[in-house]
Amino acid sequence: VGQNASFVVVATGTAPLAYQWRKEGINLSGATNTTYSLTGVQTNHAGSYTVVVSNSVGAVTSAPPAVLTVNPPPTGMVVAWGDNTTSQATVPVAAQNGVIAIAAGYYHTMALKSDGAVIAWGTAADGQTTVPVAAQSGVIAISAGGYHSVALKNDGSVVAWGLNNFGQTTVPAAAQSGVTAIAAGGYHTVALKNNGSVVAWGHSGNGQTTVPAAAQSGVTAIAAGG
Repeated sequence: VGQNASFVVVATGTAPLAYQWRKEGINLSGATNTTYSLTGVQTNHAGSYTVVVSNSVGAVTSAPPAVLTVNPPPTGMVVAWGDNTTSQATVPVAAQNGVIAIAAGYYHTMALKSDGAVIAWGTAADGQTTVPVAAQSGVIAISAGGYHSVALKNDGSVVAWGLNNFGQTTVPAAAQSGVTAIAAGGYHTVALKNNGSVVAWGHSGNGQTTVPAAAQSGVTAIAAGG
């Protein structure tokens, strides 16, 4: 859908030769040249095309018909814009279809594919776009921190990679199972357990990883700030 298509015929015979293009056997208005072009093809353009070439002696119809197939646009395509100094807004081919979740860090972008694989692009200065083997399958959620990346596996474990200057990618034992949601902040990471408790690790200069008693049970959602 949206691309262009052209049909071209080459015929020999006593001049002058006349051309009439047809779709499903019906004449196409104004289509009387050796080339028939379609701009911005849509699904209704799909079908079988022929051309009738005629002169004073008779007419011949091209055979077999030329069949035009129009595929629907890809689903799950990522679009990115803004600062692109580290190519964080240049979407790779792998993220142009089949994406079910996205996340953006300071200078990198992440995408989760429908097959459970993670794709990351942008700056790799701290390894944040170097997806480890553990995050190349079985992932159900992703989050992007300032300079690190986090993935939640279908077995309830957390995988983290990238900048680790505050231990934000060193997953504690408590977040290696039973996790249902993740969130990555600037330099810290947060996980929600299936028992409603919160686990946090990484930079704690402002107490962001010191989980208060009120967040140690009954929690249903989490988010991580700068």
